[in-house]
Amino acid sequence: LKYFINTLNLMNTFALDPDAKIPQYLMDPITLELLTDPVRLPSGTVINRTTSLNSEDEYKDPVTLENINLSDIKDADDIKFKAQEFFTQHSTRIKRKNKAP
Repeated sequence: LKYFINTLNLMNTFALDPDAKIPQYLMDPITLELLTDPVRLPSGTVINRTTSLNSEDEYKDPVTLENINLSDIKDADDIKFKAQEFFTQHSTRIKRKNKAP
């Protein structure tokens, strides 16, 4: 959870360059977004944790549609590191406007 919050904070300050081409192995195959909190399903598919939890049926692999136990979903730390590195290399700081008091 700490990584997810830190990633959201980072993404709220920086934005991925719209011209950056996300490598397929760093892309959620369902949402087609950069993996920010990747998990590995029993099938070997890597998706964002929020993709797996937002599925209609959280007890089915959203790719293979096979039944799975939530305890079988494992963190994909190897992909998380590579995705974070990609984001850092291909992002720019967002210029925020000051809110009026």
